[in-house]
Amino acid sequence: MQKFLIIDGTALVFRGFYAVPKLTTPSGQATNAILGYFTILINLLIEQKPDYFTVCFDRPEETQRKKDFADYKATRVKAPDELYSQIQPIKDILTQGKLNLLELAGTEADDLIATLAKNNKSSELNTLIYSSDLDLLQLVDENIKVLKPGNSKIGNKIIDTTYILGKYGFSPLQIQDYKGLHGDSSDNLPGVKGIGEKTATKLIQEYGSLDGIYQNLDKLTDNIRQKLITDKDQAYMCKQLATLQHDCPINCNLENYSTSNIDYSKIQEMLEQLYINKLGYKIDKLKNLNTPVNNNPQQSSLF
Repeated sequence: MQKFLIIDGTALVFRGFYAVPKLTTPSGQATNAILGYFTILINLLIEQKPDYFTVCFDRPEETQRKKDFADYKATRVKAPDELYSQIQPIKDILTQGKLNLLELAGTEADDLIATLAKNNKSSELNTLIYSSDLDLLQLVDENIKVLKPGNSKIGNKIIDTTYILGKYGFSPLQIQDYKGLHGDSSDNLPGVKGIGEKTATKLIQEYGSLDGIYQNLDKLTDNIRQKLITDKDQAYMCKQLATLQHDCPINCNLENYSTSNIDYSKIQEMLEQLYINKLGYKIDKLKNLNTPVNNNPQQSSLF
């Protein structure tokens, strides 16, 4: 069984930035996010030994979701300038190191990830998505899983269908309907006013989807029914905004994302140019790994 590791690249920039204290080159270039980013990324490659790999990034251009809903993600706090100044150097290392950077103007990283995962769906391929973004849980099935980042006390957590059913009480395919009802504060999706987490979960469990709920309004209490009627358009808008797109115009040919072409020497050279010297031994370890984890299933606890 082969493995495709997909990284939520934009989220990893933030994770890397806050994981490492302030660090600069002699000229003043901030590098803590770069160090944190490649420490995590290289560790993932060593641990997972994927056959295919890519890093997906958001772009600054306006997305269709923003056009459809002006307040989409409007409540997010702007990160420090020191973080943004490190994004391009990270992308340069990914590109020149042949680490399969993927981005598309006007398209969110989540949609790129969804397109790659769904268009390469196969019983012969396990896809692992490294991200803390709950939107990506809707992609989870028997061959697609999410690896949620942990910390020094709690390691990375594998999210599969069993975990989602146990934690949320509904299936991955119902996440969009749940967000239509309850909304999503991280993306500033309002949902149906007055419908909380417990009520939204109960409605999804009983009626399966937004359509099912609205087809059974007569079975609900007057209070809940009126809230749903008042915010029906808003509920369906939020569901649409929360639904990932699987048809982005990108090349989904799996061979384009092979790990066999990674230029380890270039990665190390570019990091050292930024006075990041402590990753050399990890890069050497990664370079010298010759046995893919999928050829020895006992080495993997994820699939």
